Amino acid sequence: MKLKEKLYLNKIDSLISIGLEKGLIEPFDDSFYEELNKTIISGIPVDIDIKYLKPVLPPGKCYDRSLKMFLAMEESLLVRGSIEYFRVFGDNSKDNHGWVERDNYVYDPTWLYRFNKKYYYKIFKVKNEQKCNSEEYCNQSIRNKRLYDKVKNTTRDTLKKDNADRFQLILTIPLLEGITLENDNFREELIKYLKEIDYNEMQINNSINREFVKINKQS
Repeated sequence: MKLKEKLYLNKIDSLISIGLEKGLIEPFDDSFYEELNKTIISGIPVDIDIKYLKPVLPPGKCYDRSLKMFLAMEESLLVRGSIEYFRVFGDNSKDNHGWVERDNYVYDPTWLYRFNKKYYYKIFKVKNEQKCNSEEYCNQSIRNKRLYDKVKNTTRDTLKKDNADRFQLILTIPLLEGITLENDNFREELIKYLKEIDYNEMQINNSINREFVKINKQS
């Protein structure tokens, strides 16, 4: 790591510490995660995704993670912008970052902090930000509108019925169970969620097999 990069990281660490001390920055709290928990994307509650899956994801997933938070947060704005971090580390071609704003706060999916908006813009020297609310997001493309509607119509009750989302869990859940081996809290929350949606691996496999039989007969 170059000297300039080390000095920059030290500066950011200091500014983050100051912000935490002054109440300008706060870690995501239980009430925030409870809000995210109400929304399910790809069969997984958003709070579980944001809280536990960041360490196992490759870098550069802030767009996906901020989009999931945006879809779960009422009256919020999805934001894309250039931040100083990437400019310092010499990747100007990929200097965009994704986050969510609501009221006067920034919710960052990488830091897992809620920042005072002015403080966030100051310490990261935000540039070229683009924002949209839910209506504007849906109007951008048919794909966005379909995703938005699908997310809003997905509940724990819908996941109890045989459908593509429930079938997808057969692939997703074993991966998550492997990750939970090193995190007791994650394992407890996942077990609780699976009970809420009546997850039964054998039953789902049987349902998938029946669907294949129907498709084969039709063809």
